[in-house]
Order: sequence, then C-alpha cells, then structure tokens
Amino acid sequence: MKDHTASAASREEHALQTLLRAIASRDRRTMSRLLAESPALARMAVGVGASRDDERTYIEIYPLFPPFYVFYDEEQGFYESLDQVSKRLLTGPAGGTTD
Repeated sequence: MKDHTASAASREEHALQTLLRAIASRDRRTMSRLLAESPALARMAVGVGASRDDERTYIEIYPLFPPFYVFYDEEQGFYESLDQVSKRLLTGPAGGTTD
C-alpha cells in the first residue's frame, strides 16, 4: 500500500512540476490541459523549495557579483563558436589537454 501511495504522490509532484514549467514558459495549452485533467493541481504546493538559509546566502553573495551585460556589436560570423573557444582553451598547443 505504501508503494501505491508514494507512486501517486510522485505522479502528483511530477504533474505539479510540469504545470509550473508550463506557467514559467507561458505554455497556455499545456497549462489548460493539466488543469483540466487534474483541477487539484491549482491548490497544490511544492514540497521542496528555497529555505531561509538559501535566502541568507543569496542576500550575502549576490551583492558581490554586480550584474553585467554583454553586447555583440559585430556580425555573427565575427565571433568564435563556443566549441572552438572551449577547444582552444582546454587543449594544449599540440592538441593535447592542459594540466
């Protein structure tokens, strides 16, 4: 019986997470479908979330890293691709890895 209850709770948690992702991405079709299938999702709460410790860490750490913005003022082909940059940075001059 416990396995059945845990399985049902797991399905509900998964459905709630799916609903929250749909809300965050503004996917109205998925939101509507999920709520039509299970109206109780509208009243459910997430079992795990940020703690007060997470809040304190955010308040203490965030001010150390001011936001910054990157502007790309050249044509797209001007910049190296991410895989080219990672290969250049992570491999040695002869193509071997750096230590």
